Amino acid sequence: MHILLAPAKTMIRDVTQDKAVATTLPVFQSRADELARQMADYSPTELAKMLKVSPAIASEAFADYRNFPIADTRRPAAEIYNGIVFKHLDFASLDPDSKLWANSRISICSFLYGLLRPLDLINSYRMEGFLRLPVTDPATVAESWRALLTDRLIEAASADGGLLLNLASNEMKGMFDWKRVESSLRVVTPTFRVGVLGRLKSITVYAKTCRGAMARYVIDKRIKNVGDLGDFTVFGFRLMETDGDTLHFVNQL
Repeated sequence: MHILLAPAKTMIRDVTQDKAVATTLPVFQSRADELARQMADYSPTELAKMLKVSPAIASEAFADYRNFPIADTRRPAAEIYNGIVFKHLDFASLDPDSKLWANSRISICSFLYGLLRPLDLINSYRMEGFLRLPVTDPATVAESWRALLTDRLIEAASADGGLLLNLASNEMKGMFDWKRVESSLRVVTPTFRVGVLGRLKSITVYAKTCRGAMARYVIDKRIKNVGDLGDFTVFGFRLMETDGDTLHFVNQL
């Protein structure tokens, strides 16, 4: 079973690296360097408009891209990302053997780096898939990755039995030829909904929490088969229905 995760926009800039575990390098580092060089040409004001962020976030992104070549600031991807998914994955708390096990079984989407393994060393950054940069034009950044990432994801998941556990957001599908992914692999996608007054609703914070918790569950239990996901009951969510390769988990509040 191979896991696909979405990245986080918030990042930690003071991660203490675990020296007991060997890190890896991003497969598409050279392309990330090229994209970062282009982003470094823009001013904070231009970045704010391009990325649709506040002046404070734009200034932070400006500094990140100007400092991008500095290797000393790079830390494992799964520990730099600080969104809800990664808080509940809690990669830093894993023992060294589990970190190494997960490193070959998790792919993290990144508009800047393409696909990352948890132990790939990266710099903090801000990037959006809807941008059109000189190196990608006329395609968006997300679209420009498709030719490279589709084969890479299929290859990685095929090495894990041809089963892909899709715990990424729908937005990430645009980085791949998703029809080819689905025709080449068995893609299993869990949904996490909350029952409120007799109706099922998808609430983003709960969905992200469960995606991170399920990734951690797969690592802790060394899960390889879809059937074993039926015992996932974290935070009150339980498997209520299976619709083909879509697993519907529900929490009745």
